Amino acid sequence: MSVNCLDDHKGHPVKIKGEESGNVKKKYDLDFALRYHRKSTRLKTHNYGWSGTYFITICAEQDEPVFEIPELHAILIETWQALPTRFPGLELDEFVIMPDHVHFILHLEGNVEKPTTLARVIGA
Repeated sequence: MSVNCLDDHKGHPVKIKGEESGNVKKKYDLDFALRYHRKSTRLKTHNYGWSGTYFITICAEQDEPVFEIPELHAILIETWQALPTRFPGLELDEFVIMPDHVHFILHLEGNVEKPTTLARVIGA
């Protein structure tokens, strides 16, 4: 098996050490990681476990109208409606399904026994 990767950032294929034996190990490329890292839009000083109202947009992985598929549309609606039972202190506001992304507004109340975080809700 021959493995090539575009490692020199100029489009030239570079063979990876150990490819002949099948044990391919690529060194971590810090320059590449820093150049192509998507920066977080989260505020570093904000605690997302506090009470607050959040506007969220989640996009489909491919830029295709996957949420127009009736089965996926139904799953999104069911999941949205079930969120308050899964996460105490969560209140639903608006929810809009677009062809390739979803917008929603929700309120998290931090003054409950086991407050949830925005990360847990988004990961659900």
